Amino acid sequence: MIVVLIIGILTGVAAPKFVGSLKRAQADAAALRLKADLNLARQTAISRSATQSVQFTVNSAVYTLPGIADPDHPAATYSVDLSDETYRATVTAASFGAGTVLQFDRYGQAVNGGSVTISASGITKTISIDAASGAASIL
Repeated sequence: MIVVLIIGILTGVAAPKFVGSLKRAQADAAALRLKADLNLARQTAISRSATQSVQFTVNSAVYTLPGIADPDHPAATYSVDLSDETYRATVTAASFGAGTVLQFDRYGQAVNGGSVTISASGITKTISIDAASGAASIL
């Protein structure tokens, strides 16, 4: 009985910390995925020597990279849904100049620098894109 009581107390103390860790891990994973996809778009622009865009829809979990084929479905456009179990995130804000479309020129520079904000389980992450270099960084 005492052992069961001790296990119950330890579980009660550890469960909230575990849930918090899981939420932070989902937010971190979503931010890293977005950063990797921004780097993919930048590298595609450089390798093709052509403009490459990333389209965001605010208050949605989906963003697309037009002109890049989906690795799993080559006939479809590369699209990412952050609402799946791994991330459970949404794009809460995207600002690049006057719109929500990020464009990289053929040199990999962002036409307009800006940022994308995502929210996963109440935790917010911002990914900033430097206009001069096109580099993405998680804030």
